Amino acid sequence: MNSDLRLYESDKNATMHALFAQGTGFLDTCVELMSRAIDTVPAGVQLGEPVTAILVKPINVTYDFKEDGKLMLSGKIRILTPAGAFPPSSLNIRINQHETEIEPEVETGSSVFGRSNSIYGTTSYFPFSLSGPTIRDATSFLVYGPGISESTFPITSQAFFVPSLTALEGSSINVTIAITDSKSCSDLAVRLAAPFVQHDTLAPKMYETSIAVGKATTVLDDYTLCHGLTVLQDVPTGLVGAEALIGGEVLDTLMVNGGMAGW
Repeated sequence: MNSDLRLYESDKNATMHALFAQGTGFLDTCVELMSRAIDTVPAGVQLGEPVTAILVKPINVTYDFKEDGKLMLSGKIRILTPAGAFPPSSLNIRINQHETEIEPEVETGSSVFGRSNSIYGTTSYFPFSLSGPTIRDATSFLVYGPGISESTFPITSQAFFVPSLTALEGSSINVTIAITDSKSCSDLAVRLAAPFVQHDTLAPKMYETSIAVGKATTVLDDYTLCHGLTVLQDVPTGLVGAEALIGGEVLDTLMVNGGMAGW
């Protein structure tokens, strides 16, 4: 990374200032060069389908517990609408045959995906929070709406990080995982990946470790809580990734202190 930085600064940032002055025209500056690089592949290579943006995407969808200790499922659904089209006025979420209609946030965003000439695509966000027996034991949820085809996303409530009870404070990190009665805290393995400063480079050094968890005395909504605490070798420079595994299978992930669990 330092080598790139030295290259970009070698003309006292004249090139970078010129690119910045182009405004949105910057998007077309390197198209031909990048196209030649991407299209140059060895003979015999079979290209797959083009990578496209996800039109319907769950954002930070995660299980947690409300203040009254009841299970809840919350997050947002991001809809990408191409330029010239209107985003849906509502969406429906179906989980365990129960349907809920959700409304969009007032603020929208823009995206180069879905762009047409100088007009950008629109991103709109639909927040939701569900509770009650409907969300328990769910293995997936389905999203659809006006002009939006049905999209299904897998999910599990059998074992999950509890975001409200998992935190990083300095170099100390504590994690809490909720499990059903069919599982035991002794079945759980928790892996952490933390970034630390690496001298002479901007790139961090990733440190991986495991953390032991034990059964907590608290029970929330019939879920057993498994708690673990460890002190890392230093204060991380960014988000700490956590994985919960049973039998080598990853059941849930969480970016600690990064808001909520991400998809």
